Amino acid sequence: MPIVSDLYVAEIEFIEPLLGTAPDRETLARFLQTRVPSPERAEEEQRTAPKRRGEDEEGDDEAEVAGPVTGLHRDEHGPFLYDYMLMGYLRERGNQLREQLGVKNLRAKIEYYVYLRPRRIYLHGQEGEPVVRTLRAQTPKGQRVTIAVSEQMLPGTTCTFEVQIVRNKEVTPEIVRTLLEFGELQGCGQWRTGGFGRFRLLRWEAKG
Repeated sequence: MPIVSDLYVAEIEFIEPLLGTAPDRETLARFLQTRVPSPERAEEEQRTAPKRRGEDEEGDDEAEVAGPVTGLHRDEHGPFLYDYMLMGYLRERGNQLREQLGVKNLRAKIEYYVYLRPRRIYLHGQEGEPVVRTLRAQTPKGQRVTIAVSEQMLPGTTCTFEVQIVRNKEVTPEIVRTLLEFGELQGCGQWRTGGFGRFRLLRWEAKG
């Protein structure tokens, strides 16, 4: 017996930079090269460094350390998002909006009934310079400042994908469209809580 489902085509346009989420060895290597001192400088810093504090003493008030470096997924055809990244966005928004949309356990039901394709959703737009940001945290050794670096796609970047929705009584095409429209307020990718990765829904049409 064939599975009854509805198929839609969605196109989104990023209105804020989209930050990469993939660990990128090349970007990491370039970043670390700018921070690794020469042998002469390392020897001088070791010679002039203060003696190590005892375990009962506090650490430095502030120390800077290299943090995560994330790049864009890419292959011979260009940068792309994996389908699970946008699925993660839908599940997260479903959990956030479940009460407003009146669907209990919406996050789980999206996983049961909604499927995206293709596996690699290619991004069409311009890449910008890597974004560097600082993350501060209080640790037993004192305050630490972590330097995070992410590659980015600039605003105006678009991508198109298909949304297959297995017919059911609760997760309707209208609900999925509403979740995608919420991307103007909170998007996907790295540092989305800082406003990055926000997008608008350009197209939502049935395919059949």
